[in-house]
Amino acid sequence: MDRKSVIILVLAILLGAILAGGGVYLWQSSKDDADSEAALDDAEDSDAAVDEDADAIPLGEAVDEGDVEETMISDEDAIRQAMADKYSKDVSEVELVVGDNNGEYARGSVSFAGEMGGGWWLAAKTGGTWEIVDDGNGVILCSVIEPYDFPASMVQECYDDTTGTVVIR
Repeated sequence: MDRKSVIILVLAILLGAILAGGGVYLWQSSKDDADSEAALDDAEDSDAAVDEDADAIPLGEAVDEGDVEETMISDEDAIRQAMADKYSKDVSEVELVVGDNNGEYARGSVSFAGEMGGGWWLAAKTGGTWEIVDDGNGVILCSVIEPYDFPASMVQECYDDTTGTVVIR
């Protein structure tokens, strides 16, 4: 075989391998989709089997709070809601990551759907409610966080705008 024939043969083998790989990928994807649809159908069937008369409370009807377990919202969801409220956004638009949370203080990153960039945030639980203390892209001002007494493990440094220096905590 001459050199040109060898190159054509190698290219034909590579093209065949690529096409075969693509076919396997498509087959596996369609199989995964079918499995997901079957699981969804099973879930819908089990929902339909629920007794609709079993202790159902019609929408809009008053409920004695003693009869209902307290619904607990996760800290992450509460902080996400606080961020949505602060910026007048729908909670579904808030893409929040909790980096650290000790139950009283939390920090992380946030961005909003459809917007470029994002920033950091600090939150504190005051009176049982999460409050966004500060957020942004720049420095953390000491004067903003001092009233909350954030642990140094969460805020290692801040900027003292009175002295114009960075304070290591």
